Amino acid sequence: MNDIQKRVVENLKKDILNHDSMGFPEYEYKEWKIEVETIERTYPKKKSIPHVYIFCTVGKVGDEDTMASIFCRTRRLMVIGPRGAVKGLLGRKQSGYHKALIWSKES
Repeated sequence: MNDIQKRVVENLKKDILNHDSMGFPEYEYKEWKIEVETIERTYPKKKSIPHVYIFCTVGKVGDEDTMASIFCRTRRLMVIGPRGAVKGLLGRKQSGYHKALIWSKES
């Protein structure tokens, strides 16, 4: 993971929780997983390109073993490219930081 991707991950971690909780403090990350996958490119030059995959789930504090744990959590799957481009892979597959933040979630 390069420096640009690290900065985007930090910003996303802050912005996703703020967006999904609508500013209320009783929301938290139930799951936050980051995987780095390196893709080997051979043409035109041999180069390895890192991609960062983020899977996260946001829900209310203490909602375990309730119906809210099934129906009121938001899940996201996003990928960050080597130059910091963000693309959402759930819901409406949108490219761009703000579009992916708003539209690419599964409730």
